[in-house]
Amino acid sequence: MLVINPTNGNAVSMRWARRALDRAGHDLLIASHSDRAAIWLPAPTGASEVAWSKGFSADALASETSHLDRDHLSRLSLEGIPITVDVAGSQQKRNGSDKPRVYRSKALWPLTFDGSLIGVAGCYFRRPRQWGDADLKRMAAFIQQTSSSLHHAQRLDADISEHVRTAGLFHLTEALNQNDDPEAMAVIVLDSVLELLPAESGAVLLLDRHQIYLRVSAARGAPEQWLGQLLPRQEGLPWRCLIAGRVYLTQPAEAGRRSSVEEMPLGQGVAVWAPVCAGPRALGVLALALGDGAQPTEEVRAFVEHAAQIAGNALRRGLLMQGLQQTQLEVVLALANAVNARDEYTGDHSKRLAPLAEATARRLGCSEDELEDIRWGAMLHDIGKIAVPDPILLKPGPLTEDEWEIVRRHPERGEAIVRTVDALRRTATLIRHHQERFDGKGYPDALDGDHIPLGARILAVVDAYSAIRDRRPYKESRSHGEAVAELRRCKGTQFDPKVVETFLSVVEAVPMGA
Repeated sequence: MLVINPTNGNAVSMRWARRALDRAGHDLLIASHSDRAAIWLPAPTGASEVAWSKGFSADALASETSHLDRDHLSRLSLEGIPITVDVAGSQQKRNGSDKPRVYRSKALWPLTFDGSLIGVAGCYFRRPRQWGDADLKRMAAFIQQTSSSLHHAQRLDADISEHVRTAGLFHLTEALNQNDDPEAMAVIVLDSVLELLPAESGAVLLLDRHQIYLRVSAARGAPEQWLGQLLPRQEGLPWRCLIAGRVYLTQPAEAGRRSSVEEMPLGQGVAVWAPVCAGPRALGVLALALGDGAQPTEEVRAFVEHAAQIAGNALRRGLLMQGLQQTQLEVVLALANAVNARDEYTGDHSKRLAPLAEATARRLGCSEDELEDIRWGAMLHDIGKIAVPDPILLKPGPLTEDEWEIVRRHPERGEAIVRTVDALRRTATLIRHHQERFDGKGYPDALDGDHIPLGARILAVVDAYSAIRDRRPYKESRSHGEAVAELRRCKGTQFDPKVVETFLSVVEAVPMGA
């Protein structure tokens, strides 16, 4: 039976060490002519851990491991020579658990490389075993070869793991470069690091823009109970890590101790806390709980620090993009307000459209994302008119064909303005098509029927109703009844019939005046 504790060494790859142990164990049985055997490796705690065994029950193996640590390990480590034991009267001797021993004699061989103990090989016999000089020399040569093979297999696994982690950091950088949302980035970072380390749980806490709170933005495992919670400034371990700007290590919380978001015990293992920074700017904290019994090696600490640095640079870019998008949105809203301010007759036209368009879309079964797009579309659908000169926009009489050509460009210009804001890209499409006709005779692309986005078909109906009801420089306001009659007259040609009837069911439920 081959047993390897996954917290021992590197969690990414133990393939070659497993093969070496399996081969060494079976060869040990043959070379020593023993009835059963075991191989132990040093555990991160300093005790011994069974890596391979054959012929033992679980209780017997636990007893032998205890004997090894208590009676033999320090001698094997210091002297580097085998220990042979002949247990006289084995059926009467007890091993401390009131059970007879499963062997009559044993030999423990230190596995060493460059003077360091890297493991112990144990051979067990049902009968007394006498070791002659030839036997000892033959076994010593075998043990030396086994030690070298195991060491090189472990180094090969470590190199492979380092390569995997390096590649993982590269893929992490690629994934972050394709995203500008800090909250989504936090999830990407946490999932990537947990996949590449012997970690059981973790969290990413991000600093708010006023630097007052740390928010638990991503969590896996034990910390999920605190997802979304805010940690006030300078309270708890995450803030100490962030302010100090260095990695912290914490032991698991004591049993029965009440946990809180301020301390945030992450799991059963040692926790690693790393500040997420971009240069001198602090942005958050990456916290990980290693598997039970695992210890943070220098390689693990360096990997966590490197991942936190990559996360910091990506988050800074994301925050800069957010700021840019907010600035662009403010510019777009300012342009929309400028359009409304130019026309004293229809200054609040866009604001009045929004609730009617949203109510119609909701009755048509649009999703929350679609409702958001339509709300923005209603408020910004005429923003392209910023490029229409006042003499044309406010002309009290009929427009010439050249003037109409200028007016008909406003959906495309509106789309171009709004598309600069990433969050409004779908809205920009609605703005482009809100002057299309159901029969395909509209502009700018002459789309027809369902080829016109539903949001644009809704805006077309609501915009037309408002245009009929509004007073304009070239016409007087018309009644609600006249507007309803006009919409129904144009069903199937200018407007989507289903949208018209749905919209009318909305306005009929709301008092609209005569």
